[in-house]
This record gives sequence, C-alpha cells and structure tokens, in this order.
Amino acid sequence: TPSPPTLDFYPQKFDIDMDGVKVPWGGVTLIPFINQQRLLDGMAQGERGGPPLSEQEQRRNNFGDAHSYRYHFGSKLEVASPMP
Repeated sequence: TPSPPTLDFYPQKFDIDMDGVKVPWGGVTLIPFINQQRLLDGMAQGERGGPPLSEQEQRRNNFGDAHSYRYHFGSKLEVASPMP
C-alpha cells in the first residue's frame, strides 16, 4: 500500500518541552506545523478511497450536544461499572 500523503505530519519521534512544568503529563509536544490544505486534501482522498461510512458512523462523526457531569459528595446513588 502507498504511504498516506500526510504521513510526515505524524512523526514517530518528537521532543516534549517540560520547561516550567510541574507534572510529567503537562509537557508540550514539539511537532512542526502542518499545511492545513494538505491535511484536508489527504482526508478527502482517504474518504474517497475507503468504504463508505455506515449510518451509525456518520451519526458518531456529527457534532452533538455538550454534556456536563458532576459529582455530588452527599449522593447515595451508586452506578455499577459496565467493566468486569
């Protein structure tokens, strides 16, 4: 298979700027800027070349309502985890 036209946008190795950071996950990834038009063209090419999205995938990829979840310390409600 040929390489994607935007493969160079996703380096396998990159530096992380940890200057002034207090937690290990707070660093800034140092990657080059990308060419927006090349990215959009590459996405369009990929969408044309692959199988069409199912109805469920199309719904998933649309914008929806924002949700806000809060925890109330005094709540007695217990929600079981779907994970075993």
